[in-house]
Amino acid sequence: MTSKHNVLNARNKKRDKKSALQRRRRHRENLICPTHNVPMKMCHTQFGDRWNCSVKGCDVSCWSGHTSTPADIRTRKLRNQCHDVFDPLWKNGGWSRETAYSKLAEFMQVSQKDCHIGYFNAEQCERATQWALQQRDNHNTKGK
Repeated sequence: MTSKHNVLNARNKKRDKKSALQRRRRHRENLICPTHNVPMKMCHTQFGDRWNCSVKGCDVSCWSGHTSTPADIRTRKLRNQCHDVFDPLWKNGGWSRETAYSKLAEFMQVSQKDCHIGYFNAEQCERATQWALQQRDNHNTKGK
């Protein structure tokens, strides 16, 4: 491959990455609070952009990125609890990340593409947490 082709490939990758970022931003600009059905507003924090419901006192929010949806405080806490139990399965439980999410997707009956804890509602988080606890317990009892 010539250096001209390398430069063109690098430009295309940069353009593709930029357009993907623009698509995500456009997507986030249209976030609607599921509780009040009003547009959510973005605020900048030290941790990144966060979208909040514009209705005073509403706790629905969402971080920027493409792997979460707006959620109330209860659902966000359940998502965090789910990650606390699920993530060790692939971080130090002997499974790869891909395998862990594949197994979770099968259990939750969602596609692998849509299997993000940040997409789950409260009930799905509770189910996924129970499943992850069972997997952890099964893994810990093997070989004993």
